[in-house]
Amino acid sequence: MYRIITIFFLLFTALCAAAQDGNYENAEVRSGFFRRIFKNEKKSKQESVRKITVPRTETVRWLNENMVPAEDFIDRFEMTVPDSVPKIELFMTNPVNGWYVEGKVINALNGGADIHKNDFYSYPDYKRIASVALQNEVSIVPVFDLSDYNLFFSETTGHEMLSVEGWRFARALIKEFLEETQTDSIAFAVPEGKYRKFIEEIMVGYPDTAYYYIN
Repeated sequence: MYRIITIFFLLFTALCAAAQDGNYENAEVRSGFFRRIFKNEKKSKQESVRKITVPRTETVRWLNENMVPAEDFIDRFEMTVPDSVPKIELFMTNPVNGWYVEGKVINALNGGADIHKNDFYSYPDYKRIASVALQNEVSIVPVFDLSDYNLFFSETTGHEMLSVEGWRFARALIKEFLEETQTDSIAFAVPEGKYRKFIEEIMVGYPDTAYYYIN
């Protein structure tokens, strides 16, 4: 009896050693018994990764103090715009830097004057911005703030925006922007009263463009 037990033990030891030495051609053919012995053996698993989409619920009012470069919207949109944003109210005017638009009507005056102090959005760039945003299910609404004193506008034109002469330049710039970009919507910050009536007179000529006022 002792010899039988000894032989069985030696045979069992030899089989375990063979398994550890890789004598099995395919690990998957091991019996349930040996699977239990080697239960700690690691197996590769393919895990599927699912992207979680966050609902876009938050409208951002982008004051654009230093002007976000067009390249950030066009080439790095996902890094620039948070996933939760469905609409960006993008300011196209700045009290110090002027207007962030091409301003051909101003450039044609005084030997090539600019309406922007530093950088600006060309009309082709702006249309690219709006197009890339639309592909990402985000709408861009350009905002023109006419209620605040605009230093560079006054220095360039010689008039404040809401003066009689200054409004002529502002109106020309707004119409130029609407015609060049064909934007679906636009917003204005402008005092109540006659100036909102002036805006309404402009927008009558662009029935396909929605507009609204912000405080």
